[in-house]
Amino acid sequence: MSKSFDVLTFGGHRYQMVEGNLKWNEAYDKAKAMGGTLAVITTREESDQLTAALNGKVPVGGAWIGGVMKDESTWSWVTGESFDFKRWANGQPDRSGRNLIMTATGGWDDAPAAMPRSCYIVEWNDGGTAKPAPLAAASAGVVNLLALVDVKKDAVKGKWLTRPEGLQAQTETIDGKLQPYQVLGFNQSVPEEYDFEIEFTLQNGNRDVMQVLPSPNGAILWRMQVPNPGVTVCGFGPKLDGKDISEAGRTEAVAKAATFQMGQHHRSLVEVRKGSLRALLDGKEIVKWSGDFKRFASDERFILPDARHPGIACFNTITTFHKAELRPPGGVTGAAVKPAPSATTMPAVPPPSSAPAGPGWMDLMAIADPEKDAEIGLWRREGAGLIGNQDEANKDHPLLALPATVTGSYELELEFTRHGPAGTVSVLLPLDGDRIVTAYLQEFTPFAGLAHVRGKNTRDQGNPTRVPQRLENGKRYRARIQVTLKDANADINVTLENQPLFRYQGPASDLSSKRQQSSLKKGVELDIDRPALESIDPVTWHACWLRPLEGGRVAPVRGDASMGAAGGVVLAMSPLIANDPRLAQLDAGYQVRYESDARKPFLAALASLNQSYVANGISRARAAAQAKGSLSEVTTLDAEKTAIEKGSGVPAEDAADTPESLKALRGTYRGALAKITAERDARAAPLHSLYLKALDVYVAELTKAGKIDEAKKVQTLREAKAMQKPGEEAREAPQPASNAAAPKTAKKIFNGANTEGWRYQGPQEAFVVEDGCIKATGPRGNLMFMGNRDVSPIMKDFDLSMKVKTEGSANSGVFVHCRRNNDGASFGNALEVQIANENKDPQKTGSFWSVQPVDSLVVHDGEWFDFRIIVRGMTITSFINGKQVNEWTQPADWKDAPGKPEAKLGEGTIGLQSNGGTVWFKDIEIAVPK
Repeated sequence: MSKSFDVLTFGGHRYQMVEGNLKWNEAYDKAKAMGGTLAVITTREESDQLTAALNGKVPVGGAWIGGVMKDESTWSWVTGESFDFKRWANGQPDRSGRNLIMTATGGWDDAPAAMPRSCYIVEWNDGGTAKPAPLAAASAGVVNLLALVDVKKDAVKGKWLTRPEGLQAQTETIDGKLQPYQVLGFNQSVPEEYDFEIEFTLQNGNRDVMQVLPSPNGAILWRMQVPNPGVTVCGFGPKLDGKDISEAGRTEAVAKAATFQMGQHHRSLVEVRKGSLRALLDGKEIVKWSGDFKRFASDERFILPDARHPGIACFNTITTFHKAELRPPGGVTGAAVKPAPSATTMPAVPPPSSAPAGPGWMDLMAIADPEKDAEIGLWRREGAGLIGNQDEANKDHPLLALPATVTGSYELELEFTRHGPAGTVSVLLPLDGDRIVTAYLQEFTPFAGLAHVRGKNTRDQGNPTRVPQRLENGKRYRARIQVTLKDANADINVTLENQPLFRYQGPASDLSSKRQQSSLKKGVELDIDRPALESIDPVTWHACWLRPLEGGRVAPVRGDASMGAAGGVVLAMSPLIANDPRLAQLDAGYQVRYESDARKPFLAALASLNQSYVANGISRARAAAQAKGSLSEVTTLDAEKTAIEKGSGVPAEDAADTPESLKALRGTYRGALAKITAERDARAAPLHSLYLKALDVYVAELTKAGKIDEAKKVQTLREAKAMQKPGEEAREAPQPASNAAAPKTAKKIFNGANTEGWRYQGPQEAFVVEDGCIKATGPRGNLMFMGNRDVSPIMKDFDLSMKVKTEGSANSGVFVHCRRNNDGASFGNALEVQIANENKDPQKTGSFWSVQPVDSLVVHDGEWFDFRIIVRGMTITSFINGKQVNEWTQPADWKDAPGKPEAKLGEGTIGLQSNGGTVWFKDIEIAVPK
């Protein structure tokens, strides 16, 4: 049972710290269940009192309080109150999280919501009693009207729902008849003069929103409506001197404004004074009127039970009201009146989404860019998430490619809210670079399921994944999609609200292909390795998390900032970590600390470097080149600027024809990059050391408990981690902008004219030199590198690159660490990096044959591709066209691979294989560390 500390009473509020190892969202829910909220600290006096009362009691890890980061720079309290007073601890905030803890010294620290804290602080605004304290009258300050709402009591017409985003109005059907009006009154009287402000988002329907204004002579409406396309007519009414707002000849107390856009956030403020009314929409004055209020006529459709109360109304629309506030004339938004929390109180700022449980999750919403990632429609930020709307020009479905690529098996977790009647909400799922399948969480039919299973859509009864499904408008849902690929089969499992929705298990070839998917998108060519979000009506995607499953990999298409030469984080899920909660916890803790302490400062410095490189270096060099009339230099500098802006970065080496001005700029850039990279590694080093020590402790515990096999596995993992540089546990991709480009120290090991420096093993006709290439002609044989004046044939670590093309369903490979047989002349078996594109062998190019396969087809026969192999210690990595496709760390107790004796890392030379079909090799280069 949770321990509770003494209760502090201060300023009519009660505070209590409660024990409980909870994430921020869990603590938020617990506080609400107790009739309170997480503590909201708005004054120095309040902070001092709380710090003194809890002196020596707040744990080292801090206690959750009710602060939330709304966007990248703005903080707010869960009650919607202004974040004017701040008490940051030394060195905070450091952007390590989006929620607040109070530290042991009373200062504040931003922290990740997903990392549990052992305590949280609850606040009640009840004057020390069990009943909520009555709200102050408007003349005493600001009244948060949404906090007063009890939809069962206050709804007059229509359907009203409390949502995390606010109060939502929906249309309702009674006895088969549509009830188009939605009316709700607030249980708060108004003085003779007041300001009444609302914030809202139209999500579907007629775009007609109203404020109901009490006056001595009856209710007056401030109505915002669209009677004709393209024009918003606003006015006070409903009638003035008998004329309706939109009636011909009505010119008084009405005006035209820009048309509302679905999904756009609007703010409406009405100032009511003796004998005058003034309305502002989105900060702009729309109507100013003065006269006798008796000239207005009331409308019985909008009469509230208590004529002294204000209200809100809609006509045939779905609208979410994020704010409704009453304040005295000239009052300042955010004055310190705290409404009493209750079961119906809605926070003005919804709690942020927490990362799903387990290691390896990538927050895609944090790096999504509406401008760069939107394929179709109008996309914009909404809080920490995104909302997509139809583009009026093409009327096609909003479609956004998520900012990450996936290879192999992976898992998505999403949170979303639908805002419209059409219903369709879907996620596009890549299947190993071969095809894309659409998973409908609901199609307009209304059914859920996968599109095009054996040619059947969710509308067709023959689709085995088809299930009845109807999503509720305005409700926030959480969905999880697991995509497991093995051999030629796919297992796609979809759950909604932790309940099974549908599942497909069968051949991947029975699902829709890239060609089919492209045609559905009216010519939009989708990235076949990036998941995507799609809908018909507006949908708010609050959160999207992605992680690899066993054997899979995920990588961002860019980082938090312009990534330059840094690359992004490539995540690969270790089965050992995934299946051991202790290891998962250690790994997740390390990842969080590395991200906050090392990587984020590095990315910020990198963004600054890139900005300076473009704005100062390139722009000045371009101006000089233009002044001297050098078109080629100007063109090259423009291309460099574009590459940096796209996140490609500066190449590791300069081409022979690179202008001297650009060589000088790149030299300065590389020096600065090396410096900030060294700073990142220095920050990561102590974290890496702590991680290894924690693994040592775990090995010792397992050994003492007699779990020797488990201890050996953890020890192997520990040894592999120890061989990596600090920070490599986060799986950072190699630094050069083009992973296929050879490093600056690379040496050619094929001269393009003959096989000097190579030895045939097997029939000599298996390899010929043709058109500057080594051509493997098909007969089974090997060509072994025997060394030259620059490169020894005996090597451990190396970086090998080449260009390769396969023809005729060829099968080939590159042997690594080949060792001589006892005869001193021939070579035995070695670890093989597979080359097989359209060959029937299921182990495709980039596989470590019989050791760790890759079953996805990345390139096709007849296509030249860049092939790169890196060996560092006991880790080998393969790349195709700059993209990592495989990586394996040899365990300490490694014996032999099945059917492939001596397939192991150690030392030796390299070799090329001919094993059927035709394979071309050229530009073969290798870099060996000295």
